[in-house]
Amino acid sequence: MRIAFISVHGCPEFQPGTKDAGGMNLYVLKLTSELAKSGYQIDIFTRRHESEEAAVSNIDDNVRLVHIDAGPVDASKEELHDYESEFLAGVDNFQKEDEIRYKLIHSHYWLSGSVGELLASRWQVPHVTTFHTMADIKSRAMGVNDESLSRDAIERKIASEVDCIIASTSDEQRLLMSLYHVDPGKIRVIPIGVDLEMFQPGNKKDARSRLGLGDIDTVLFVGRPDAIKGLEIVLQALTYVSPPTILKLLVIGDNLGYEGFIEDLDLSGMVELIGTRDHQLMPLYYQASDVCIVPSYYESFSMVALEAMACGVPVIASKVGGLQTVVQDGRTGFLVSNQSSREFAIKVDTLLRDRSLRTLFGYQSRQVAEDFGWEGMALAVAETYRELVH
Repeated sequence: MRIAFISVHGCPEFQPGTKDAGGMNLYVLKLTSELAKSGYQIDIFTRRHESEEAAVSNIDDNVRLVHIDAGPVDASKEELHDYESEFLAGVDNFQKEDEIRYKLIHSHYWLSGSVGELLASRWQVPHVTTFHTMADIKSRAMGVNDESLSRDAIERKIASEVDCIIASTSDEQRLLMSLYHVDPGKIRVIPIGVDLEMFQPGNKKDARSRLGLGDIDTVLFVGRPDAIKGLEIVLQALTYVSPPTILKLLVIGDNLGYEGFIEDLDLSGMVELIGTRDHQLMPLYYQASDVCIVPSYYESFSMVALEAMACGVPVIASKVGGLQTVVQDGRTGFLVSNQSSREFAIKVDTLLRDRSLRTLFGYQSRQVAEDFGWEGMALAVAETYRELVH
């Protein structure tokens, strides 16, 4: 079966942790790779974001990455909907020139869902979408509406017209039904996966040595530079950590601009802004850490939490969205209500002071993570495709 993946702004070759690249990019990469192992032939259509990129490249067996010219290469994500017609024409022309007959479209994010709906109508094929994040849900979580009205309207149109929506958790399913009035019959709940061979428990001392880190209690934050990730909550929490606890916070992601805030809180000696790191190095950072902290205002799932758990690292996370599915409060870590910096500090203190509890949570984290492999996820997605293609 030949599938067209539409991921307008989420090129799978982007480095996670940069401005607009995160779990969605990895989701597209890993899912297509697993589907290809089962014989699916997949073309991923994304926007050209560098002038020297090849138009078509093979990124895996049976998986091609197709870059489409649509607007300036340096256009921001917020501008991309203005170039939808160019992107649509580029994909349509590629399909016609190669005389390809796709059996199904799978789109990712609202920018892609809008294109997917138009292509599905032209090609007369089923359309599956995964929203990843949605404007109304994000605005409610942040307590401020900084998303465009056009985005919300387009998302609601996609939700009403698409053939199937893949949600990552039952919480996302509930929100799709309550806020967007989606027919529950066209929602499939399929959790995100994790590479259980790549992400696994390791020797903490060796990991710290390889990364040049000292032997000190270490808390890890991983996230792209987006206010919804809640980095300021972690930084404020550090000011409440009880003495004599001494720790180091490692911040992975392109989070420039926080230096002044860190200095104002007098945390320069406790915080290390590492920047982005190749995804292949991430297991070492998890293995080197005592605790992973995910203080997001909202997450539809949280790949970071799942990767940490697969490495046997307890997670302290906000009690929101899909984090309530991934992190089991009191078993694999703790869930904190209302993004309370003081409560995050208490939970950090609790785990850093109690090695046996940390070890137990870490062991149980790996057990839970083992139910979330990419292979199982791909099988469930493939079954959804087969239901739609007659």
